[in-house]
Amino acid sequence: MHFIDRLEALNETIPLKDVVLWHAGGHIAVGRVPRTDRWAFYKLGSFPLGDETPTWVYLIAFPDWCGERFVKIGIGLDQRVRDHETHGGVVLQKVKVPRWQARVIERLVLRQYPRQRPQVPLPQYGDTECLVWETAEKIQLPTLVRMTAAIKPESAQPAPERM
Repeated sequence: MHFIDRLEALNETIPLKDVVLWHAGGHIAVGRVPRTDRWAFYKLGSFPLGDETPTWVYLIAFPDWCGERFVKIGIGLDQRVRDHETHGGVVLQKVKVPRWQARVIERLVLRQYPRQRPQVPLPQYGDTECLVWETAEKIQLPTLVRMTAAIKPESAQPAPERM
């Protein structure tokens, strides 16, 4: 008998799409695909408490990553920052904000500054959030925190479509 077969009998009053299982790589919801008898796994990321989870926004320098130098903007919990430090990253700035605000700040920085994807991928991932070295002195995370504090997820409006 597979684990997934035993899951259904645990509590029939809880819809299986709402059951969240702890997993080594984060959280995964297991449930039936709507209007079918198929099972599905839904990745929820590694933020178990939702959009208000206190989350680090960090700027980390990689002064010598396989002959390249660049900075990385990222969001994550304590372990994520430690992973980058373990692999040669130097924390330049980090601020703790609700997850929704961290995502907004990261997007703003990635849209504002030129990116630099390293030739040798980072073992802890995040290559697409790397920026050219010179941006490190221009980015001020505390300022971005103050600028985005009034934006709430419910009030965020989709960007108008360009013609």
